[in-house]
Amino acid sequence: ANAPSTPVESVMAEVWAELLGASEIRRDDNFFDLGGHSLLAMRAVVEIEKRLGIRLEPRRLIFETLAQLARDPAGA
Repeated sequence: ANAPSTPVESVMAEVWAELLGASEIRRDDNFFDLGGHSLLAMRAVVEIEKRLGIRLEPRRLIFETLAQLARDPAGA
């Protein structure tokens, strides 16, 4: 029951899965823990902005989980 549960989470998980070659992304997953690195993080940020119109701060992918990023995408 840890699957993405909101539209934003689902799109972000889709992008992560494509870039990381992962079959399943969970809400408590972290991009870097799954094997992401800075270049992939930049690609994720660009792709998420393209699909959702949300600009993530790339550094946040290091520290935050999918659910945290989706809950507060602007980083307010």
